Amino acid sequence: MTDSTRPPTKPFLIEDDAELAVALDAMGDGIWSWDLQTGEVFYSDRWLESLGYERSEVPATIKFVDSITHPDDRDLLRAAGTAHLEGRTDYFECEYRLRTKAGDWRWTRGRGRVLERSSDGLAVRVLGANYDITESKKAQAALEESERHCRTIVQTAGCVIICLDTDLRITDWNHAAEQIYGWSASDVLGRYYPDWFLPEAVREAVLDEIARVLEGGEASDYENPVIARDGSERILLWNSVRMVDAGGKASGLIAIAQDITDRKMAERQREIALREAQVMAERVQTLRGLLPMCSSCRMIRDGEGHWKSFDDYLHSSVDVEVSHGLCPTCLERMRDDERR
Repeated sequence: MTDSTRPPTKPFLIEDDAELAVALDAMGDGIWSWDLQTGEVFYSDRWLESLGYERSEVPATIKFVDSITHPDDRDLLRAAGTAHLEGRTDYFECEYRLRTKAGDWRWTRGRGRVLERSSDGLAVRVLGANYDITESKKAQAALEESERHCRTIVQTAGCVIICLDTDLRITDWNHAAEQIYGWSASDVLGRYYPDWFLPEAVREAVLDEIARVLEGGEASDYENPVIARDGSERILLWNSVRMVDAGGKASGLIAIAQDITDRKMAERQREIALREAQVMAERVQTLRGLLPMCSSCRMIRDGEGHWKSFDDYLHSSVDVEVSHGLCPTCLERMRDDERR
């Protein structure tokens, strides 16, 4: 008897082997078998219960699954099924949503395989199982939402945030880092951080600090200069902590920094101004007390024994220039002399 003339076979596991049916059913959230010669589909009790349907409500055809598949997933499910039936894949597997009797959607992972083919290679019988993955999908969605939230915080933070792997290659680089360093994330991801951004003079010290963090220590209020894209240096104040994988092994570090360049420059300027004020005070101090002055030429002797004019002495002592003019009394006296 040829494949084309033999009578239709019963869908697999309807009555053939009850114990095997129970065993397979326990492996997932229900099994199904499809006889492509008759078009009949068998859905196990557990498969029906998982979606809330009674057997009397479910037609024994593949069209039923198509009717309760989410519209956004229908083409994907059909493509996966067709690929396996045509022999282009070793087995059928697809994640899609099915509508329950109550009207809500449950995510399922369907897996199946052709059990029998005709002499010309056409699929005759298929056996499959479904696994409810709704909760894992919800957990995955929650994790993705949390990651998006964290990503938003990282990218909008006003401080530099950089992540390095254990090889000190850049794995993350936020918007503030782009502004400070002058490089976009796409320019630097995967780059070896020390060679690109650490001045030679501080590189060894910073590498020692990074090694300490990767070993479990913490870097708090650690400052060092970094090189920007235009060649200028900025001074950053860092706090760093080690990142670990699920096994507790170091997977890299996350470093957060504030740009303190302007603050450091202001501190240096204040130090310079303070030193200048101290020098000025010391010079003014030399003007106090009795000055040795020649009674004839009015020259003044300085602390080193040199005689200077009054103008030169003031200039060297308090760093001021002397301008010359006439006071009102002397000016009036000169006018009287001229009139006489």
